[in-house]
Amino acid sequence: MALKTLQDLITASRQLANAENTDFVTDTELTQRVNEAVLELYDKIVMAFNYYYVSSATFTLTTSCNKAQLPDDFYKDIGLDLIGGNGASPQQPQTIHRFGSFVDRNNQGWKTYMIVNNALMVQPVQNATGTYKFYYTPNVTLLSALGDTIDTNLSRWYEFIVLQVAISILTKREQDTSQLVQKVVHLTHQIEIAAQNRMAEPQQIPIRDTGEPWFWNGGGWGNGGYY
Repeated sequence: MALKTLQDLITASRQLANAENTDFVTDTELTQRVNEAVLELYDKIVMAFNYYYVSSATFTLTTSCNKAQLPDDFYKDIGLDLIGGNGASPQQPQTIHRFGSFVDRNNQGWKTYMIVNNALMVQPVQNATGTYKFYYTPNVTLLSALGDTIDTNLSRWYEFIVLQVAISILTKREQDTSQLVQKVVHLTHQIEIAAQNRMAEPQQIPIRDTGEPWFWNGGGWGNGGYY
């Protein structure tokens, strides 16, 4: 799939709004409108399926501090693994769960974490030491130069961006936008449905053994620990 450039998006938006040969709306203004639409589309994709965009960062906490600064491009939290210290290793990472309740932050077992302001905090403090791998959704990169491109996921649904920018042009010119708005509503529904299906469902439900004892159920032996 060809990636769409800022120039592609501006040109397509002007064509849709019949504003190809006018300076009433400048390319500088349209660049801002394009980036606003990029942000909106990015949010729709991420909200439909969390794992379209996944970045990671590794950090180590010591006994003197149970907080780590978030990556500069941090947008949304995905998960945290303990990969070193307290018996963990890169071969056997341990999932650290989020706080169930901030009020109970020191009474939730071995380790939990949460995002506080611009930092990731592991509780309780006395158990926070170790090396961690933090998974997160990064911020989307905005466009500035005309040759800058949006990525494959955004390019797949680039029409959403074009429609939103064309609507902004028509709005500024005080022209009717109803047909384009209807197209945005329809396309938004398509994006939200299609984006959810990036990963297929498992072919069968996995069977797990919890270690519960076998029992006689009147017709044969069974194990209540399987689910």
